[in-house]
Amino acid sequence: MTHSARLTAVVALVALAACKSSTPAESTVFGEPSSVAVFRGVTLKSGLNLDPNAVYPYRPYIAVANAASNSISVIDGIDDSFVQSPSASRGLVYSAPGRPVLLASADLGDRRPDLLVVVTAGDLPWLGGSHLSVVRTWRADGSIVDRTDGAPAVDFGADIVALLPLPPDPAALGTVTIVAALADERIATVKFSRKAGDPEGAIDVDAAQATVLETPATGIGALGFQPLTLAAIPGERNRIFAATTDPIGGVQGVAQIDVTGTPVLAAALNAHAPTRLVAAGHLVEGAFGVPALDGTPFTGQPAVDRVWAVLDESGCGLRAPIACGVVAIDPATRDLVPEDPIFGGSTFRAPIPIGYPLAIGASPPPAVAPGDNGPAPDLAVTLMRIEQPPIARVTTGVAGVVSSDGAMTYVDLGRWDIPTSQFVLANVKGTVSSTRPSGATGSQSLTLVDPASGTTISQTDAARLSAAVAVTGGYTPTDRWTVTAQGALPGLVLRRAQAFDDGGSTSLALQTTSQAGVQEVVRLWDPTLGVTPGDIVVIEPTGLGTCSTFEATVGALAAPTIPRPGGFVTLGHRTPTNPGWDRCVDDMRSAAATGATYLVTFRAGGFVLVRGAGEAAVHVGRPVAGERFEVRGSDETALASACLLPPAAPWQASWSTSHPACDPGSACRDACEQLQRVRLARRVGYVWEAPAGLTGPALGFTLGLTAPTSKTSVQPRDVVLTISTVDGRAPYRVAPTVGFSVDGREVVTFDRSPWVSSAGPRFLVPYKSGVVMDSTPTLGTNQTTTMR
Repeated sequence: MTHSARLTAVVALVALAACKSSTPAESTVFGEPSSVAVFRGVTLKSGLNLDPNAVYPYRPYIAVANAASNSISVIDGIDDSFVQSPSASRGLVYSAPGRPVLLASADLGDRRPDLLVVVTAGDLPWLGGSHLSVVRTWRADGSIVDRTDGAPAVDFGADIVALLPLPPDPAALGTVTIVAALADERIATVKFSRKAGDPEGAIDVDAAQATVLETPATGIGALGFQPLTLAAIPGERNRIFAATTDPIGGVQGVAQIDVTGTPVLAAALNAHAPTRLVAAGHLVEGAFGVPALDGTPFTGQPAVDRVWAVLDESGCGLRAPIACGVVAIDPATRDLVPEDPIFGGSTFRAPIPIGYPLAIGASPPPAVAPGDNGPAPDLAVTLMRIEQPPIARVTTGVAGVVSSDGAMTYVDLGRWDIPTSQFVLANVKGTVSSTRPSGATGSQSLTLVDPASGTTISQTDAARLSAAVAVTGGYTPTDRWTVTAQGALPGLVLRRAQAFDDGGSTSLALQTTSQAGVQEVVRLWDPTLGVTPGDIVVIEPTGLGTCSTFEATVGALAAPTIPRPGGFVTLGHRTPTNPGWDRCVDDMRSAAATGATYLVTFRAGGFVLVRGAGEAAVHVGRPVAGERFEVRGSDETALASACLLPPAAPWQASWSTSHPACDPGSACRDACEQLQRVRLARRVGYVWEAPAGLTGPALGFTLGLTAPTSKTSVQPRDVVLTISTVDGRAPYRVAPTVGFSVDGREVVTFDRSPWVSSAGPRFLVPYKSGVVMDSTPTLGTNQTTTMR
């Protein structure tokens, strides 16, 4: 059966279903939308526009690939309405057998219908595998167009993971190139052209020319890394950028590939971590230190090329040299864009954290200024507005980033900032509460010291307690921080442990041993866990005579060995002494030969500060009552060089008798512990309302005690001071207004302003759950449309 015949059959089935359905007119049902593309061409709704004043001879349409229904839905690109099919009760769909997963459209530069191509997954054998096909856009009976021999337009013999159309060549109007990333580490280009003399502007499918990057020997694996997503700077035809989680010649980041002929790897752009999503553009960046929300920061600044990438979580985060998020790369220097020196901190512009990103797309300013605001020539071509009430702004470029929670966050690329509906400095804060555990004896509570007067604040005075916390816009995150007396250390609660005799001392390693070897190893030697001599170990014994739950003190922390690859601690008796506990500690050493295991919990010997809760909790440090404690960011380079253990260096797979000289109290371990704290205070955003030179701390306070106030008095265990911090932002985020925003697949931008001047650039997002979102930052949050 030909594609045309299949289309006729599908239309007939749709018409039959419509007779039995109560579905209203001009509607459709998306089936797992996987991709969208905007094309200009002929449909049942419109053909060639003969008006000489028309912005373009053909109307724009939105094509939606439906992976679950083997079809392509066609939506009006001007008003998001569904285009009627021959069946008056259903929207227009084209048959696309083989599970369509990718769409791309391209302008051939001759003001005739655009090229529209579709990639099918081909994961069923009888569908012929994954290939690229052309969709007819030059006639109203749109369908898949095969070659004259019945084969699809292009079959690379490998899965296609990404598509990227290049702009037309002015010297060869009527031709265009599509770039494809293949699943076997190759890049391919396909050149399409019009059929000579065809009055409708048909694409010559038989003449499609594919060029694949290959190695002469094997023909596969030519790049040596797997491209995941592709991007190009608008208007450029010669180079593209590919995100990859693999090293690019030893560099982690984005590959720059020359596609002027046979695709060739041209450069590796260092993102300081692997990448999985990429976008690119050409814009003017605002000058830091000019805190204005109008166009002032952009005045006199040069236009630059930029590549924006989402870092892969495998190589970023707290244990890595760079935080996770979206980064800005300068293709000229092949490295991250440097941070303006007046802001201090890291040597590169900090990543913008946005949950777990699934897709990214970037848009320049609109081609036509918005008409609903009166004359605004600055709001086109060079500047675009972002309407996030009550703080409207203009900028030079915007990105949309869809995250795993289904929402899309707008990013002001010109200012490297997330637009917010409130002023950050007025809303960044820390809220404090003091609690005591149920049944605690005595009257001791944790509180804070007023930094101005030096007096201890009542634990019930919530307003003064909050005012005593130092926070900084752009550095303080939204999170929970807890100071706990003798609090449990994160990750060290009810862990399985083995005791052994270490030269007459009772020692403890968090691990189990069986015929399979050493298992369940906890790296006590890792400084980021925060185990310190003087800490408390609570032991739940099994088969240790009459011993019930008892406690010991960490006497020393020992380096890893081959039999104990996580390191271990020696145990001492608790102070004040408890004869029953002391006996049980000694009995553990005598019983070590039996291979008994125990459940143990490590607690701080004094106060411990933790950020986060549950599995996300991280050890920050050990505040001391009456002494200032700060979590402040700084240049990490020197600390990372001095720290010989994780996170600055990989943890060794196995240990011999030698180990880095990083014992407790050494400069190495001090650097490791400080590095963890500095990374917890990394910049989380830039604040354009702030004065120049604004820096941390992310959190600062002086811990206080209520009566008795002696620093050496015994504190009730688990007395807690909780500080809930808020970063002060109300990020500009949008989500579908109906249906479910599950699994956003991509972000495709479309400038609607040539047809509707007030519409601005659109951001189109297909969700696997069955909806497509159309939103723009230029008209405010109430301008989001959801199609389903």
